[in-house]
Amino acid sequence: MGKGKKTLSARERKLKEERRQKNRKARIVAKWKRAGVITTIAVLILAVLVGIYALTRTVIQNTGIVLRNRVAMSSDNFEVDAAMLSYYFYETYQNEVAAQTNVLYTGIDSARSLKEQDYTSMITWFDFFMDKTTARVSDILLYAEGAKAANTILEDADKKSVDDKLASLAQKAKEKDVSLNTYIASVYGRGVKQKDIRRAMELEILSDKHYQTLDTVHEYTDEELETYYEENAHLIKYAAYKAYTIYDSGITDEENKALAEELAATKSPEEFDTWLATYIPTLYTEANMPSEENIAKMIADTMVKEYSFQSGTALDTFLFETAKNENETTVVTENGRNTVYMVVTLP
Repeated sequence: MGKGKKTLSARERKLKEERRQKNRKARIVAKWKRAGVITTIAVLILAVLVGIYALTRTVIQNTGIVLRNRVAMSSDNFEVDAAMLSYYFYETYQNEVAAQTNVLYTGIDSARSLKEQDYTSMITWFDFFMDKTTARVSDILLYAEGAKAANTILEDADKKSVDDKLASLAQKAKEKDVSLNTYIASVYGRGVKQKDIRRAMELEILSDKHYQTLDTVHEYTDEELETYYEENAHLIKYAAYKAYTIYDSGITDEENKALAEELAATKSPEEFDTWLATYIPTLYTEANMPSEENIAKMIADTMVKEYSFQSGTALDTFLFETAKNENETTVVTENGRNTVYMVVTLP
């Protein structure tokens, strides 16, 4: 009996040890599971916080709060914040390109950021238009200060012109089936709102009102006008010219230059057009060949009938300083592109 009792106790001890091991393992597994749950929750919370931050940042940017709190330019009594500057920038850009005052504008890719496109080896197209914008805003602030000193105020007609502008934007938004804020952001930049356009327009109108009074208050003598004309003839006179840029990407730089020089060898606008009529079709395959009407339009678009001096570009130098005779040509190389200019009418 003693032996049987001893064997039973050994089994009990063995079973007890097995149960203890199972319980220990169960506790460890449970602990791991709890840790896994906690880790998952922590990761989920972190992901939610990151999402909330990104969403909050996007919402804040869309509201334009950051833009309105950032002063871009100022004078003694007026400030232009970043939202207003964005409006002025895109107005300047759109008006310049629409007017085609610079033949190089045709090379701008509207689908890409201006910051990614070079105007010269030193500056981008964004820099180019921002320089024009800041010069414009400097004038706005200057004459706005004059308006304040002269107690010039906005009248109902002035405010109505702003209302008309906003109404026009609202109509365009409706035509595109988007909200007005969405449309304004697509045209003038993220975060720009109706109130920013109103503030920018009202400041510019006030500035322009004072500028107009300056123009009418002072009467110039014949001598003053003659002196001004002599000193600024390049700003007053107009020239007519033809221009074409060799864009063929399937040739070497040397071949591109040779084509430009071949076009520059033409002796009249008619020869210029004849050369293009032969060259342009070579840029297309038979499948995507433009119609004769479209080719004729491309050729007609190379003519600029009234061009005034801009800002000392290579074209300005050629038209207003270098060229001495009509039908003279020159080749200007910028950003790896060769553009041929021909004077049609001297300034």
